[in-house]
Amino acid sequence: MPETAAVAALLACCSWRVWARSVLARRPYADIDAVLDTADAALAQLAMDEIDRALDGHPRIGDRPDSATSAREQAAVAIAGDAVRVALAAGNRAYEA
Repeated sequence: MPETAAVAALLACCSWRVWARSVLARRPYADIDAVLDTADAALAQLAMDEIDRALDGHPRIGDRPDSATSAREQAAVAIAGDAVRVALAAGNRAYEA
């Protein structure tokens, strides 16, 4: 996979560029398990404020998707009833408190 496409794919998972560069720097990978192990190890090295900023790059569950990836991740929410949406909003508020 070309570097530009690899960076885009990684940033779709975690929007913190330090993490993406760390995972990218260890290419090539033998298999998906090696990628996931490296991604986990790189994430474990982030400080809490970096994790918060990485998560800020993705819409909350139930919010309007801002990309095709987010739309796929939240597809079930699009057809959810009002009670589910209210519960998701309450859960987001509780999580962020």
